[in-house]
Order: sequence, then structure tokens, then C-alpha cells
Amino acid sequence: MKIIRFSIPLAALCAASLLIPMSGTGRADDSAVLTPGSVIVLPGPAAKFAYMGADPRHHHIFASHPGSKSLTVIKTKSGKAKEIDLGAEINSVKVDEADDVILAGGEGKKLFALDRKTLAVKASMDLPDEGDDIELDTKSGMLYVDNDEETHVWVVDPRAMKITATIDIPKDPEYMVYDDVTDKLYQNIKSTDETLVIDPETNTVEAHWTIGPAKSPHGLALDSKTQRLFVAGGNSKLAVLDARTGKLLGSVDIGPRVDQIVFDPSTKRVYCPSRTGVLSVVQETEDSASLLANVAIPAGAHTLTVDPSTHDVWISYIDKDHSYIQSFTVTAQAK
Repeated sequence: MKIIRFSIPLAALCAASLLIPMSGTGRADDSAVLTPGSVIVLPGPAAKFAYMGADPRHHHIFASHPGSKSLTVIKTKSGKAKEIDLGAEINSVKVDEADDVILAGGEGKKLFALDRKTLAVKASMDLPDEGDDIELDTKSGMLYVDNDEETHVWVVDPRAMKITATIDIPKDPEYMVYDDVTDKLYQNIKSTDETLVIDPETNTVEAHWTIGPAKSPHGLALDSKTQRLFVAGGNSKLAVLDARTGKLLGSVDIGPRVDQIVFDPSTKRVYCPSRTGVLSVVQETEDSASLLANVAIPAGAHTLTVDPSTHDVWISYIDKDHSYIQSFTVTAQAK
């Protein structure tokens, strides 16, 4: 596999090193919040990406690549990429540390378990319908798979590769996160503009939380230490909720059409990529959160992850010709 690496600036990406204000907000000073790194061009034609993830133990960055029916793996130490052909569209990927596997599933109606080190497929199962996000309950070991655009969350035993329960929810689920402090699962619902609280002990919805100004929520992130829940609406609003009560603590203006968002507990920052070419960097504060900066990124990027060991931010995107993965480094003064 031939991996082509470029260094910024590129003609198509020259704006990526700039800080840009948006709607009169965001800091615009001489110190960049993120420094763009190399761009990795994947072989083959352009193919859409979905949610991303990271495994710091093996220095891997993952990008679900449903457009090519594969899982893209970046080896951060070498900068090399590998496409794992799964033969089915996957939308989400999670690291199961307890069982030392990578779990991946999605709209191809399949769930896979891959060996965490070798990345070989160990097991798979069929899903009843198209999946979207997956989330792991690290206490019970159960995996939750939401039903893309539909009304179910399936509870899967990933060791046995079978569904053990089905949770009825409102239509159009998006991202979800699990909190081992509250032992709750939080699920965004875009059709009703709310975040659900699911009790893993009973596998029932125990609360419906309104999310203030955020509409059509997609991205969801959690600071388990401060018990803050960050909910990204598609309407350029990030709601900050108390993860114990659902109380709205504040909101932040971000880029439009945000999908996946990621929280870095070391820098206390939430990264929110907009399909329009803006990465909103939100800083958690004592009471809520505030917009730190808007960093230009390639248009179309809407999913990302943070490498917990280096704090680098990784995005995926496509143009008319190719699929790309790019890293951004937190600047020294911003760490």
C-alpha cells in the first residue's frame, strides 16, 4: 500500500494554519491553538468517513470508513496507514480494554471484534438493521448499538456476539457516551432535540433532558471528573449540561453542522468540527465553557478524535478525488 505524505502548506489546505473569528466570537491573536501536521492521502477513490477513535497503547488512530467498507488505521509512530477490509459499512469504533479487542459496527448491519494488537477479525455478528454509533459500558462489558435513523438501541454481549436486550427510544439517534461515575448511558436524539439517560442495569430510558438552544443534536462528549456533558447541535450551538441532573449550565456558539465532538481531559477542551471548514475549540471553564478559537480545517471534515498520549487532534475528510487523514498538534503555549 502506497501512503503519500504531504506537509502543510498545500494549495488546497493553506488556510488550515489560520485562526479565524466567527460571528464575532473566538480569540484571534498571534498564538495558534492548533498547528496543522502532515496530510495522509489514502489509496483509492474518495469514500466517506464516519466516527473516529484512538488506541494509545498501540499508537493507533481509527477512522470508520463506510464508503470503502473498511476500517482505516493510522500508525502514529510511523505515519503509515492501513485499510482493513471488512466487507461492510461501519460507522463507529471503540476500544474494549478489558477483552483486548477493537469493536466496530454500523450501517452494514454488522458488528466486528478485531484483535487489538494484530487487527485481525476475531468474531462478527449480524445486526437486525443498520447501526450508527456504538458505546461500551466498561463496568458490565456490554456494548450499546443505536439503530441509525430508527427507534432502537441494541444491547450486545460482545463476548458471545449476541443481542441480549432492545431499548425503545425516539426516532433518529445520534452519538452516545457512557459515564462510569454515574453508570449511565447518554444518547442524543435529533428528532426531539433531547439527550436521553439510559440506565444500564434495567436497560430503560430513565430521563429525557432538553438541551436548551442546541437543536438536532449530533456530537456528545463528557468530562467525567466535573460531570459536564457537552451536546453539539447542528444549529451552531454547544449546550453544557450537568451530567447528574440535566441542568443547562450554558451554551457556546460553534460552527454549523457539527457531527462527532471530542473532549480532551488534559487540556479541558472540546473539539467541534464543522462540515463548513471550521474546527471550534471550546475551553471548559469553572462554571460552563467558552469558545477559545475557530481553526480553519478542510471543508467536509465532520469527525475527529484526540490521541490521549500526545493530545494531537486527528480529522478525516474527502474531496472529489481522495480520502485524507490529517493531524493537528496543540501548540506549546496552549498545552
